[in-house]
Amino acid sequence: MGKSLSSLAVTIDQVRLALKTAPLSQLVAVKSLSEKFDEVSVRLAKGRCPTPTDIRHLSSFLWSVRMREAKNYGRQSAAMRALEQGVERLDRIYNTLNERWVYRQWAASRSSVMLSVLFVPYLLFSLALWLGCPLLVCSILMGGYLLGMSGLALWAKDPVWLFWSLYSYVPLYIFWNM
Repeated sequence: MGKSLSSLAVTIDQVRLALKTAPLSQLVAVKSLSEKFDEVSVRLAKGRCPTPTDIRHLSSFLWSVRMREAKNYGRQSAAMRALEQGVERLDRIYNTLNERWVYRQWAASRSSVMLSVLFVPYLLFSLALWLGCPLLVCSILMGGYLLGMSGLALWAKDPVWLFWSLYSYVPLYIFWNM
């Protein structure tokens, strides 16, 4: 996290300093935007990472300033290019932050693979018990497998898979108490 936090701080500072250059610093909207960048920079200096929503908000505000000022300066001016580069940098930061597990969206799987991933091991578990394998060994193996599946489901942020992998402990509990 430290390396990415420092690169995030460098990028934010680059955009912040670009907003304080001569043609952009005279714009009223850029002055208020520069204050918001200062707040984010202070937060980063304290070690608190901004959320992707904060970065998206700054990016959209910077984009709207660029569109408003394009009438005055023209689309090909140096000021507009600096604003456009700032938007591109903020979009890269947004994408980088969105790739982290914390900010990734929960998405349910649309395939029935997870049911087969849980159903087939229970068939093997039942077959092993029927063939006379000790219940303790089979239960430990099945519990470990279910724990691994729950961990994978949590990592993938798949609520359906997580539900079924956790719900699958119920038959294991029933087998254990028979």
